[in-house]
Amino acid sequence: MGFFDRLTGKTAADASREAAQTQVEYGEKASSLLDPFKKIGEQGLNLSGFLTDPNQQYEYLQGNPIFQASLDNANNVTSRIAAARSRLSAGDTALDLSKNFLTSAYPLIQDQKQSIGDLLNFGQATAINQGNLLTGQGAALAGGIVGGENARAQGYQNLFDLSGSILGSDTGQGLINKGLSFIGLG
Repeated sequence: MGFFDRLTGKTAADASREAAQTQVEYGEKASSLLDPFKKIGEQGLNLSGFLTDPNQQYEYLQGNPIFQASLDNANNVTSRIAAARSRLSAGDTALDLSKNFLTSAYPLIQDQKQSIGDLLNFGQATAINQGNLLTGQGAALAGGIVGGENARAQGYQNLFDLSGSILGSDTGQGLINKGLSFIGLG
């Protein structure tokens, strides 16, 4: 049976499909290794509204103890300087206090935006890698199917070639003549 399977291409077709399936299995394993990184990127997507929404940025600042400490410190310094100059209720003091808010907020907002951007880039790279692995798996399966069918077709061609060789030989011609005589045609 082994010789016939080789002759018809069955063993080559089976091997081609098995190789493709192995490639798919390893591709799935490799893709699963990227899943934790995919989750990190998804966190970036969940936080992406922060990049453009001033309300989210303001809420972030209100809950940030570093911002609060920096702002309190800047406001205390500004208030002491204004009190020493007897300008505590002056308009320029109010302007200085609002500048303190912006000066304290800007670096924190920028850092948070950068962190979210990094998460998004990380997630995008992971998605690209997983997509490439899936594409490779599809190509491996397709290659296995095509390889299997090519092997099978070559096997049939081998059988036809062998049949033609046998029938074209002196022994083959003798068998044909005997067969024709047996049925009354020769």
